[in-house]
Formats: sequence, structure tokens, C-alpha cells
Amino acid sequence: MEFYNGMRLTVLGHGPCFLRASGHGWQVVDSAGQVQYEPVSSAQLQVLLDRGFYKKEDAAAAAAEQELREEFSGLLFEDEPPRERRHVEDRRASERRSAGRCDTPHGVDVQATPGSWANSLTSAERKECPVYSGFMAYFPDAMMAVARHSKQGNDKHNPGEPLHWDRAKSMDQEDCEARHMLGGDGRDASDGTLHKIGKAWRAMADLQVYIERLHGRGEKIG
Repeated sequence: MEFYNGMRLTVLGHGPCFLRASGHGWQVVDSAGQVQYEPVSSAQLQVLLDRGFYKKEDAAAAAAEQELREEFSGLLFEDEPPRERRHVEDRRASERRSAGRCDTPHGVDVQATPGSWANSLTSAERKECPVYSGFMAYFPDAMMAVARHSKQGNDKHNPGEPLHWDRAKSMDQEDCEARHMLGGDGRDASDGTLHKIGKAWRAMADLQVYIERLHGRGEKIG
């Protein structure tokens, strides 16, 4: 399939989105102009379309596509001077790292949004993921402790803001998890929290980001 600047797609979990060309492939941009996925190669787009993660909309969106082509035409890397292009690439690489994306020998990973893999499961697949009986019933005390750790972390790093995971802060999950492992049965000197709770939080964060990365690449989870 041929892909082009301004092409309209429906993206699972996001609704109407558009393609925007970049120096490394394609960005998937939502109706508010926010980049949801980048960069995506034409081959990756085709795989995701085949798997139903994206759905190409019909010709009814032609007028909107044309408007977006005109809007995006000046944003292609090819139109930028070499020095500015390098600056933009560096800035976008930094933004990808802050969001949990990483450069690999095979290119840059596509980061799916939280929950997109879970939402993509079929009814039969969901039956194989018993969230209550296979997770909540197993670890009720550990879940309470990790949830409290999330709130304490939010109160510390984002005082006065609603509870949320600010991924722009401290995404070195494996290093932090190792630090808590070295703490053994002790408590973190900075806040008195059990190292085991901090380790569990970091392990969950690491797994969440990794699943998003695998799903963004169209790879199997589990």
C-alpha cells in the first residue's frame, strides 16, 4: 500500500489520526496535533494495518487529507537545512528517551500507548488474562504497597497535581531496580520506603514500557 503525507487512519485506542512524514519514516499524529507514535516505517505501517492496529479510512476524508498535506508540507526534514535538521533530530531523540523510546541497531523503537495492547486483545485472549484471580488475588498486600508508593512519588515529584506517572522523570528503571535490590530488606534512606516496594514499582514500570515497545513494533507479548 502507498502511504502519503496527511493520510488519514483510525488508530486503535486513539480514533482518527494522520500520517506526517519525518526524517526516519512516518509520525502518527492525532486530531489535536499530538504525535502518538514515531517513527514508523512503511513496512511497519503495513504490518500494523494487516493486524488491525491501524485502519485506513475511505475517500470521504479526502478534503481533510488535502488540508493536512498543505499544513504538513513545510515540516518535512527534507525542507530543513542540514544544521537545523541535526538539531531537530537530536531534540526528538531526547524526547523519545524521555518517553521510554530507545535507539537500537535496527532503528528507533515505536512506543505504543499505555493500555493499547490490553485493548487489542480478543474476547478469547482476555479469558487467558484473569486480572483479578491471576493477579489481584495473588498479591493484594503488594498491590496496596506499590499503589501507595505511586502516590508518595507523585506527591514528592508533582506536588498539588493529580496522581499520574510523569515519564519525563527518572526512566532508568533497571538501574533503580538494581539499587533497590542492593538495599535488600532495608529502607530507602531518602524517604524510608522499603527497598522491596521500590524494586517492585520499578519492575512494573520496566515491564509496562517494554510491553508498549513490543506492541508498537507489532511483536507478540508473552
